[in-house]
Amino acid sequence: MLALISWYLLLSLLGLLAFPLAYRLLSGLPDRGYAVSRTLGLLLWGFIFWLLTSLGLLVNNPGGIVFALILVLALSAWALRGGGLAELRAWLRENRRVVLGVEMLFPVALIFIAILRGTNPGVLGTEKPMELAFINSVLRSPQMPPSDPWLSGYGISYYYFGYVMVGMLAQLTGVSGGVAFNLGTVMVFALAAVGAYGVIFNLLETLKARSKGNPALATLGPVFVLLVGNVEGFLEILHARHAFWQGTFPNLTSRFWTWLDMVELSEPPTSPPQWVPRLFGIGSWWWWRASRVIQDYDMVGSHKEVIDEFPAFSYLLGDLHPHVLAMPFAFLTIALALNLFLQNERGQFTLFQRLEVHISMEHFALAAIAFGGLAFLNFWDFPVYVGLYAGAYALREGREHGWDWQRLWEFLGIGILLGAGGYLLYLPFHLSFSSQAGGILPNIIYASRGVHFWVMWGTLLLPIFVYLGYLAVKRKTGYTIFNGVWVGFGIVLALGLLAVLWATIITRLVPALTFIDPQASIAGNAYLSSVAAPNLGALLAEGMLRRFSRAGTWITLALVFGLAIGLQWPFKREVTKRETAAEGQAKLLSPAHAFAGLLVLFGALVVTVPDFFFLRDFFGYRINSVFKFYYQGWFFWALGAAFGSAYLLSKLRGVPAIIFDAFLIFVLLVGMTYMVYGFADTIASYQRNPNAQMTLDGTRDSSYLSPDDVIAVQWLQRAPRGVLAEAVGGSYTQYARISTHSGQVAVLGWEFHEVQWRGGSTEMGSRSSDIRSLYETSNWESAKGIIDMYDIRYIYVGTLEQNAYNVNPRKFDQNLIPVIQLDTVTVYEVP
Repeated sequence: MLALISWYLLLSLLGLLAFPLAYRLLSGLPDRGYAVSRTLGLLLWGFIFWLLTSLGLLVNNPGGIVFALILVLALSAWALRGGGLAELRAWLRENRRVVLGVEMLFPVALIFIAILRGTNPGVLGTEKPMELAFINSVLRSPQMPPSDPWLSGYGISYYYFGYVMVGMLAQLTGVSGGVAFNLGTVMVFALAAVGAYGVIFNLLETLKARSKGNPALATLGPVFVLLVGNVEGFLEILHARHAFWQGTFPNLTSRFWTWLDMVELSEPPTSPPQWVPRLFGIGSWWWWRASRVIQDYDMVGSHKEVIDEFPAFSYLLGDLHPHVLAMPFAFLTIALALNLFLQNERGQFTLFQRLEVHISMEHFALAAIAFGGLAFLNFWDFPVYVGLYAGAYALREGREHGWDWQRLWEFLGIGILLGAGGYLLYLPFHLSFSSQAGGILPNIIYASRGVHFWVMWGTLLLPIFVYLGYLAVKRKTGYTIFNGVWVGFGIVLALGLLAVLWATIITRLVPALTFIDPQASIAGNAYLSSVAAPNLGALLAEGMLRRFSRAGTWITLALVFGLAIGLQWPFKREVTKRETAAEGQAKLLSPAHAFAGLLVLFGALVVTVPDFFFLRDFFGYRINSVFKFYYQGWFFWALGAAFGSAYLLSKLRGVPAIIFDAFLIFVLLVGMTYMVYGFADTIASYQRNPNAQMTLDGTRDSSYLSPDDVIAVQWLQRAPRGVLAEAVGGSYTQYARISTHSGQVAVLGWEFHEVQWRGGSTEMGSRSSDIRSLYETSNWESAKGIIDMYDIRYIYVGTLEQNAYNVNPRKFDQNLIPVIQLDTVTVYEVP
């Protein structure tokens, strides 16, 4: 509890320090950036500390962290110059509503997610050991980049900025890595909650509607973003109730569930009808299926797992992965884009000699820090939100000055400049970063089925369609919507044709370039083999068949495009010759609706991409591309659904209001079934465990650490930093357990993770076999050569090492110092 309070106070202090900067630079927002001030303060603090530490000007210790905080304070003092403090106080007095709303929501969100994590805090399974290893490495590394905890002699080659910020708070509050792991999740959830709240609040305040003055409606932002899940949770209850099953239990059959094709849900219920999901309350992870809704099959019918994670699943799972850590900063960048769109006070600078950009340099510098930070947090977010920012600028200029080719050059110019600026600000990271990404490949046959698409997105798309449909009817823009739908079909068709063209180039043109590269023919064959296609013709034929038999997805996307595009830009047929400029301006959507439409449009774009293209990686298909793009799509469409719902709640009266209220209650009932039952399942599993304790320490109950391991880890946590030899094994296993928990650097940890992070196994070399030789050889000189090669300081011999290797300890006993000797563990230190 004290650790949670200390993090709350420190984050609140960051918000106070950063708000003067937000107030000065985010003047276009009705809340002046108050809702995202904590996130802004954390970003600036982390950026300054990381950069100065990377340049060798600071050391990674509490003194360096406090110095960076003082620099943030200096920036705030600069923002308050010229009477700014009095103006700030006056604004706070006049805007108590938003201040009170944010300050109530933030601790409520903290407490809610702290209870969820406190009942299931263990750093066990999935990606959690990796994330704990990163946090402990940050806590013990004197420099940046932090040491790779699983590859001695190298820095982390992954998106580690979020772990740096978690480590900074941990050092100042004096908590361990295990506590910091769960507090990091708690922090990110609460910051994302107020960030989403702020976006919706600002959009509502921009409207001249009854919603103005009712900040409670803005809570729909965090509800749709963080608490609403997809339809799978509701389907779990229908399945448990034996809905759509025929026959007498246990002899049940169902055409519906077989047609639905969602693995476990296709199997008959194993218990009588009940109101809880299958295997509820026993730690069965029934809620995992919701993150695997989309089902892919290759040419021969082999199933391919696809990840379609969403925020509610992320927080039930509890992984502190980069896509989760980046969440509040994504809402910060959305707030920056909204501020750009709404801001009246604008600077100006010239881009590429002739392109005038109407943005103040101060705001652009802040944007470069924020968007560049996204690349450091989770690179997948970077191009998406840079595009949103550039799109917001182009939309603003188009609404004011009309639409011509200048808007396209502005969009591209700002995107390139912001991308380059953000990249350069974080150049030390990019210079040390390598990746498994290997280009873009076409997706010909993996077309999402319409039913799966609606199971995934139905809880967001239904409110969006009602909201945009209401605007279309109200504005009588049927013709532009019709044109917009055709534009939507054109976008889908263009992406499909590009995918076909790219597949043709890969399989036909590239293999013909053997005179340039003798290995060129391998590329085309490898691509066809990855989908089990005998040749390009068969692949294209199967792709065409699947696209037309699964038309629900692309028809839905075309409709979303049509509504989002058609409502934004009136077509010429609607403009009369007698219309004045003011009348033409009045025909435009209000700024709030225009920006909400832009969010919906970008959501459609990022969701459409993995249906036609995917990023090449070691998995060889679109598993990660769907995951990363759908996650961003959830933010955009959740905000669109939240704002649309809040707008209609404030606008409708009488019978239409009653109908919409009932509709929204139904959508929230379906959407929140997942989180409500998931939360209840976690609590029930906790209550069933007689040894469970409410704690945020993720290492208190590590089932793969023996009691002797725990004692040894505690000693290693206090011991001087050095390279550790321990058993080497595969990912998602108990291997690398000691380096993960102690913060000491292993010669080698999870091998496949290192391959993914570095794009190959070159850096690992012969480490795995060398560690085996170190334990098994009886020759001290051979062992000493390996110790010297990797500069090993500690050699760990525990139960896992004894089981993994034929350990010969005599050479260690005769030549090294046993600093720990327990029944099942001995730790040797090299003099």
